Amino acid sequence: MLRKLFMCVLVFTLLVSSLPLVASAGSLTASGTQIKGAPGRSNVLQADSFSLPASATITAVNCNVKGAGFWIEGFSTMRSGEWNLWEPANRALGQVIGKGGPYRLYPTIPAGAERASCSATFSW
Repeated sequence: MLRKLFMCVLVFTLLVSSLPLVASAGSLTASGTQIKGAPGRSNVLQADSFSLPASATITAVNCNVKGAGFWIEGFSTMRSGEWNLWEPANRALGQVIGKGGPYRLYPTIPAGAERASCSATFSW
């Protein structure tokens, strides 16, 4: 009887102690759009702010125009403080955003296109 009780307590303890590991894993998808402006006017950038809770890896990308890429405002791995730009977007796969925080994703418009929309999935 004591052995069964000990085994139940052990299993319960292992399950409870693993909950933080399961709860810490997650993902989110962010997107943005850029529309070419009329001559003499600026392009229109549209993106909602998103927040990563921790370091995250880009695990999926999708753009509606071939050759489109994107950059992430608020993220930089370059010493000069410039933003990273991934063109085409699939070059971003596997890139790590080193810390949590607020960001925005903006697409680039490839030659011959009037607008582009891109999304990226971040997993941690």
